[in-house]
Amino acid sequence: MKEASPTLQETIKQSPFVLYPLRYAVLQVAECPNPQPHFLVTHEAEEISVITTEDKLEMLTPQILKQQCWFRLLEFKMSTPFETPGFLAVIASKLASRQLNILLVSTFSKDWLLLREEDLETGLSSLQELGFQQVFS
Repeated sequence: MKEASPTLQETIKQSPFVLYPLRYAVLQVAECPNPQPHFLVTHEAEEISVITTEDKLEMLTPQILKQQCWFRLLEFKMSTPFETPGFLAVIASKLASRQLNILLVSTFSKDWLLLREEDLETGLSSLQELGFQQVFS
């Protein structure tokens, strides 16, 4: 893995993450009649995907085509969104070097990471090795 540039290292130091306490499932569904209660719903030509918490899974049970369970969600509080090339690449590379499979989601102002529950301890220590600090909301 290539070393992060000084600018990227500074961004990492200034971009803490929050680990959410709930468990999440990633679903492919036939339809999502009420997207509001779920973390993320994406509609594309080939499929509808939903990321939702364990307690909301039953709302979609009749619509589920495929599912992957259980994940933990981390929110990166990015200090300079859109201004630091390689931010997600360094995260993905570090976790891949530990043989961890991840799902990254970006919104306008935040980056999110879904990490399998059984990989959580290794994932958290890997992020801390990169210089990320965990904060508690």
